[in-house]
Amino acid sequence: MKALNLTHGGFYTHFKSKGAVLGARLQQVETALRIENDDEQSVVLMSTLAGARALARSVESAQLATRLLNGVRASLKKQISAGEKAGQ
Repeated sequence: MKALNLTHGGFYTHFKSKGAVLGARLQQVETALRIENDDEQSVVLMSTLAGARALARSVESAQLATRLLNGVRASLKKQISAGEKAGQ
C-alpha cells in the first residue's frame, strides 16, 4: 500500500475483515477466469495463487520469481480451460 501512496485506514474501513477482503478478491478471480461459483475449486485456486506469490516473494532471483508466477498462472488457466471443455 505504501508503493501506491495509500493508507490502510480507508482499506479496512471498506472491508469489515480480512475474510471480506479475500471473499471480494475471490469473486474477482472467478469473474476474470469465467468459472462457475464452485467453492472447492475457488479455494484451491486462491490457495495456489497465494502459495505462488509467497514463494515468488521469498526467492532472491527476480527471474525465478517470474518463472514461478508465470508457471502457476499458465497451469491454472490450462486446468480451468480443460474443466470448461469437459463441462465441469
